[in-house]
Amino acid sequence: MAQPATLNLNNEVVKMRKEVKRIRVLVIRKLVRSVGRLKSKKGTEDALLKNQRRAQRLLEEIHAMKELKPDIVTKSALGDDINFEKICKKRVPAYGEFQPP
Repeated sequence: MAQPATLNLNNEVVKMRKEVKRIRVLVIRKLVRSVGRLKSKKGTEDALLKNQRRAQRLLEEIHAMKELKPDIVTKSALGDDINFEKICKKRVPAYGEFQPP
């Protein structure tokens, strides 16, 4: 009897793919603007180092977001456990699964 619930979840995941991709692009663009703003700031040596570290962290977030699959994001959002670190954490593929480079 768990079949209809699974089908509903899969249908929701498929419906949300387009939106997740669109939102991902918007968030990545926002992060890129933030990185550019941080890199162009001027100030003392300490402030420059702090901005460089922050920009590097944002770049890592951008790369992590590019690796995410829309279905994983959707399932996590529907499961009410929205946490960026948990979603972006790389999982070890099972034997026989294909892992893209």
